[in-house]
Amino acid sequence: MHTEGDPLDTLVRLQMAYADFVQALGEALLRREGGVSRNQMRKAEYMAAEVNANVGHSLGVLRGLMREEPKA
Repeated sequence: MHTEGDPLDTLVRLQMAYADFVQALGEALLRREGGVSRNQMRKAEYMAAEVNANVGHSLGVLRGLMREEPKA
């Protein structure tokens, strides 16, 4: 798991990936005359995968910033 990176940069990249996903979803829903096209579906799936990858990376960065538990 990749745990390096600037936390603020990681948050911004996650939000950008989510915005791209919402845009792909919105375009498909607004232009669905005759149904959603394969290209629209592929784009939405790709953008969803990007969001998932960014969530995983974000959790890794957060995990890397965890403080150690006190020793009992």
